[in-house]
Amino acid sequence: MSKSLAFPMYYNVPLICRLGIPVMWGICGGLGSFALFIATLKGVVSSNLQVYFFGVTTAVIITSAVASFFVPKVIRRIRIVYSLIGLMTCITPTAIGVLSVMYFIAKPNYLHSFMLLISVICMWLIQVYIEATRRVKNKKLIERNYTEQDDCFVLQRPINEFNGDLKLNAKQHAKKNWIYIFIGAWSLYEFITTDFKALLPLDLFMYWIFSSIGLTLLAYSCSRLVQGFYLWFYIIRKLERKTGKKFLFPEPKSLQ
Repeated sequence: MSKSLAFPMYYNVPLICRLGIPVMWGICGGLGSFALFIATLKGVVSSNLQVYFFGVTTAVIITSAVASFFVPKVIRRIRIVYSLIGLMTCITPTAIGVLSVMYFIAKPNYLHSFMLLISVICMWLIQVYIEATRRVKNKKLIERNYTEQDDCFVLQRPINEFNGDLKLNAKQHAKKNWIYIFIGAWSLYEFITTDFKALLPLDLFMYWIFSSIGLTLLAYSCSRLVQGFYLWFYIIRKLERKTGKKFLFPEPKSLQ
């Protein structure tokens, strides 16, 4: 039985461009466009926003599919591969954000609540970023997972430790993931204090459901992108400039 490869994604870069990006952007873009279409029919948003969102999604799908035929079969530069993976996944929080914003647009004079939630989520993402820098330093992830060679650093294994210990107790979870408690409290407050039928019969309640779920997913997906950006792009780019050496995946034949 052949040994499974440790980094199967990086030598399928054309597949990421040809299949991954179009499929991800197609699904999430379609979801966001559908939400905007329903909101347009209800008079919540103008049709221009729907056309713009659909146009950007379509352009990225076509461009990525065409570009896939011009990229090398194997790209060993870590930050280039993960930049493509980031492009593949960044549409997810965008589409979720479209679903979440519908509630605030549908409910009159609710800009202050929207700005509050976005500000709090941004504050939490800053905390996530700071925690990521601390974890990289304390666990010495670069030193433990890369082998220094004459002209490069080679990644030897997936950095599984980056996501932290999964056996956190309830107190630790609440301290690190307080944003979900905040969003839950906000959703409960809105449910108790809002007269949904008086504003938009049933429709506003539907938007509230989408927004409550969407904001939770938005916070989670953005935190993953922030962590990934720091670990696989920012810190690597910084070290490449400092050392003059590239950070690479290992040769495919060395993993067989």
